[in-house]
Amino acid sequence: MKILITRPLHQSRRFKKSLVEQFGENLEICISPILEIKSFRVKINLSFFDGIIFTSENGVKAFTNLNKKTDKKIYCVGAYTSEIARKSGLIVAHTEKDVGDLKTWLIENDSERKLLYLCGQNISNNLEVAFEGSKTTVVSQIIYDQLSRKLSPSAIQFLSGVIPVLIPIFSERSYEILSQQFKSTMSSSKIAICLSKAIANKIKDDEFEKVLISAQPDLESLIKVVRESLKNS
Repeated sequence: MKILITRPLHQSRRFKKSLVEQFGENLEICISPILEIKSFRVKINLSFFDGIIFTSENGVKAFTNLNKKTDKKIYCVGAYTSEIARKSGLIVAHTEKDVGDLKTWLIENDSERKLLYLCGQNISNNLEVAFEGSKTTVVSQIIYDQLSRKLSPSAIQFLSGVIPVLIPIFSERSYEILSQQFKSTMSSSKIAICLSKAIANKIKDDEFEKVLISAQPDLESLIKVVRESLKNS
C-alpha cells in the first residue's frame, strides 16, 4: 500500500511526518501538492465586528501575514486552526470540530454578535447563509486563494503501478482538482480517505475502488482510517 499526499506543501510535509512517526520509514509516501495558498493584500476593518471566525489554518496565516493585531474574540473550526491562532497571539474564545457544531454553539451561547468570517476564494460552507434567521450575523471576506497545481511526474508514476494507493482528501476543492487530473493510464487501485461525508458525497462513481470516511473531521481520526487500511491490505 502506498500513500499520495496532495495538500499544500507545508501541510503535506507535516502530514507525512505524522505518518512516518505512526507507521515507520518503510511506508511509501509521495507528496504532490495540487493546491497552493496565495494570501491577498486586503484591508480589513474590524471595528464593526465582535469577533472573527476561522475555519482553517490558511485563514489564520493569511490574516497574520497582514500584520494585523486584534483583541477581538476568535472562533475556530479545528484544533490545529485554534493552535495556530493562539501561537499567532490571537485570543481564541471557542473551538469546535466542524462548522455545524460551531454554528450551534454560537447560537446557543454567544448569539447576538456580528462576526467576520475570513476565508478562501473557494469555500465548502457559506456561513452568511448558514446563520440567516439567527441573532448572529456573519459577513465573509476573502483573504486568500487556493490555486490549483498539476500532479508531479512522480505522482503520476505513483498512480500508474500495480500497488494500491491511499489518497487522503481534505477538502471538496482538492478533490475537484485531483479528479480532473485522473487518467485512464493511472492503473493503480485508488482508495479515497475523506475528511468528511460532504467530500465523499462529491466523489464520482467508479473513480475509486473504495471511499472511506474519517469518523471525525480531524487528522487523528483520518490517521486511524489509514491504520485500518494498512492493516487490511
